[in-house]
Amino acid sequence: MRSIPSTLRSKTKTHRIVCGKNERKKVEAVPLSNDVIHSRIVEMSSNVLKQVIEELNASPFPFSMQLDESTDVSQCSQLLVFVRYVKHDTRSIKEEFLLRLTFRNYEGFRCL
Repeated sequence: MRSIPSTLRSKTKTHRIVCGKNERKKVEAVPLSNDVIHSRIVEMSSNVLKQVIEELNASPFPFSMQLDESTDVSQCSQLLVFVRYVKHDTRSIKEEFLLRLTFRNYEGFRCL
């Protein structure tokens, strides 16, 4: 099984064609441990959530929420929350995934 860094770095031929040798060296210098990748994913997801919340707050119109609950065979319940709103600058309708909550039993849903 190949590690994430070796998998990503094996794509250097494409990267060399598209970006060149100097950029490839920069990519190869980036530390890509699983912890680094995980922390970057967490940072990106929190940034996306922040952007969606900012767009919701900036919208002059109300927004709608869609809640979808599903329980698997191990009695683990998941609640997915989506929002639909009008983006303030383009006046276009957007639909975004907002968050996911996981509960081991139905107690978490009683608080909703």
